[in-house]
Amino acid sequence: MQSYAQQTGELEDCRAADSEGLKRWSFTALQQVLRRLQQSYAVFSRVSAPRPATMLLRSGSATG
Repeated sequence: MQSYAQQTGELEDCRAADSEGLKRWSFTALQQVLRRLQQSYAVFSRVSAPRPATMLLRSGSATG
């Protein structure tokens, strides 16, 4: 996944190439979308990452 800085740079290039499309919205609004998307991915990856204790419980190897 690209960093926020890389995505912002790519967004500038895309806006320059697509004057009828992306230029309809302000650059700040589009940056906010990128930030929110990156934050959502970060939360999702933390929540969906398997944890060692969880993996043991699922495999039936845990004692208790």
